[in-house]
Order: sequence, then C-alpha cells, then structure tokens
Amino acid sequence: MIGNGSVRGKVLFRDWVTFFPVYSVADARIINCYATKSNPLNELDWLIQHRFVAVTRRDHDWLFAFDDHTNLVVECLWRLVEGRRIRLTSHDDGQQFGMPAPVDAAHEINARLANSTVITINLRDSTLDLHLTFDTGHSLEIIPDSSGYEAWNVGNADQKFIAVGGGNLAVFRECPENRA
Repeated sequence: MIGNGSVRGKVLFRDWVTFFPVYSVADARIINCYATKSNPLNELDWLIQHRFVAVTRRDHDWLFAFDDHTNLVVECLWRLVEGRRIRLTSHDDGQQFGMPAPVDAAHEINARLANSTVITINLRDSTLDLHLTFDTGHSLEIIPDSSGYEAWNVGNADQKFIAVGGGNLAVFRECPENRA
C-alpha cells in the first residue's frame, strides 16, 4: 500500500491466478507481476536491436548493459561463443591458464562485443537458458545452474524478467496508472 490506495498485481500459473501487491525496488511504485510456467519464448523479443554497451563484474554477479537503460544481470554461468567454439566463460575470469596474466573476462567481452547489436534471442522453455546472438557473430549463452536461486534478470524502466529457481520466469511490468 502506497499512500491511501493500492493497486494489485497478479501472478499467473497456467489456469489459476493469485493476487498480491508487488513493489518496485527502485522507487516503491506498485507494478504488475506475472510469474508464468507457460511458454515464455516470445517474452524477450523486445531485446532485439538493442546495442551492447559494456559488461561489469560485480561482487556476486555480472552486469551486461545495453542502450536505452536496459540491463541484463547474470548470477549464473555464462559463456561467449565465437566461431562456434567457447571463447570465454564467467568461470574463466581471474584464471591464469599458464598465460602471462589472469583472464579479465569483462575486458575480453567489452572488446569483442563493443557496439554490437542483438539480432536474435532464444529462451529455452523450462530451463530458461538464454541465448543472445549479436551482429558480430558472437553468441552470449546464459545457463542457469541452480534449481533454487535466481539465475538472471533483464529489464528496463518499464519491465523486468527474472529467471527464478526451477525454470520459472517472473515478469514484472509497470501499471499504466503509475506512469508519471
């Protein structure tokens, strides 16, 4: 409840609906939440044509930034595929592998994907493996590796998609009546 009124969101699981209030962490506005087990394969098509800006390694996750204030936060295994081979993974970061210096995965990704554009996106039903293909020919594959923890989330100012444990996709969209 915000002020003297509230808006209720809904969570959809196939044929039944549960109502509860959902709050946006960013600014405490109430938003709609749809957590779905139905086929979410077209839910992320809005990412196509977004331009990659940079990736940043944080304490417990990776932040992949795109244009238009769009972010992909990854808390699980990711890998960059180049020429149909694994070029780099999140597990390679900081590893020396007999080289003169440890792998700086953020630097490598930023160099390879600089100003590239997402041209296709595939979301595997049930496991929520996320596969982004760029106009450079590179593919970024996000592979959830826990049945209980959130694996990744992607969103912008209007919506957020969260790969929650067990292969469910939670979708948060701002209520039109909350827009300023």
